[in-house]
Amino acid sequence: MNNRQQPEILFIVDIPCWAHDYKTIQLQSMLEANYRIIKLRESEVTEVDLDRADLIVVYYWSQFRRMKDLTLSFMRNRYKILIGICSHAEFEGRRREPGLAMLRRFAHGVFCVNKLLYNEFRSLVETPIFYTPNGVDTDFYRPSAGATTAVRPRTARTEHPRHDRLPAKLRARLHFGNCLRLLRQGIARQRPHHAHSLRVGWAGSLSNHGSKQRGFYNLIVPAVYSVRGAQLVTAIREEQWRGPDEMLEFYRSLDVYVCASRNEGTPNPCLEAAACGVPLVTTRVGNMIDLIESKVNGLFVEPTISDIASQITLLRDEPQLRTILRRNILRSIQAWTWKRQAENYRQMFDAMLDN
Repeated sequence: MNNRQQPEILFIVDIPCWAHDYKTIQLQSMLEANYRIIKLRESEVTEVDLDRADLIVVYYWSQFRRMKDLTLSFMRNRYKILIGICSHAEFEGRRREPGLAMLRRFAHGVFCVNKLLYNEFRSLVETPIFYTPNGVDTDFYRPSAGATTAVRPRTARTEHPRHDRLPAKLRARLHFGNCLRLLRQGIARQRPHHAHSLRVGWAGSLSNHGSKQRGFYNLIVPAVYSVRGAQLVTAIREEQWRGPDEMLEFYRSLDVYVCASRNEGTPNPCLEAAACGVPLVTTRVGNMIDLIESKVNGLFVEPTISDIASQITLLRDEPQLRTILRRNILRSIQAWTWKRQAENYRQMFDAMLDN
């Protein structure tokens, strides 16, 4: 260990102002009394940074591919390195063997964001493995004061995904003609916004692991547009980047948040929506398996258009159920604050430093 009073932990993040960046900021705040946490982007890391740190946190294995010039330095410091496993998608298909090889080559410890990943990989790696679920900032993400229903945005309108703003390669990969047909049909039959319409939200990236990973175009779009009175409201990263303040307003404007992913790490938007008191309709993925108690604080769905549409219809027709789910998810999410979840990281860091 270096001769400073606090151990220095270097976090290497991929994209500024995105999930791992925000996560690291939360951990810096929650653990500042225990460690000196340094956050650097991949392009900023130097050999000096790696040599000086007591522990090095890399969020997922493919980050090493973008830092090839530091390979020798990483090898020299491999006894310090913790590598995260953030989703099943990182180890699917052709990515699996290179990913496992990278863990065996560099990881002195591994951390997983959900129990499904932890249970799968603890028999595949020889290093210590830790369960470190994500959290949510409930001081920031919270319902509007006194709100018992969704707070409509200042300009109330139905938001439709703008295909022309998506990257050309992504548009080509999507079933573009079918999606346009569905969207045009949906837009054509949308009624003007009124107080009793059901705003169904989705947020995230369509290019990260492909759109089918999220079930957006093949499940969510047709499901929402098949329900009369439901409006699909989106916060798509490739269409427009939104900061935390804009996302807070987005979540607060929703009646329901839907997740139709085939697998996930957490997903973070579900935690943020839940902290704002938005009922969740989600597939059984990631940490949702631990957070959601079906028909108590949220609804599970099968990854089919009909089942998603059925649950959205249920919430449209039973506002009292939405109220119950809203109240209960606000209670449940208190177990997922960063103040609580940071403790898992503290235990991991202390165990690795003692080792």
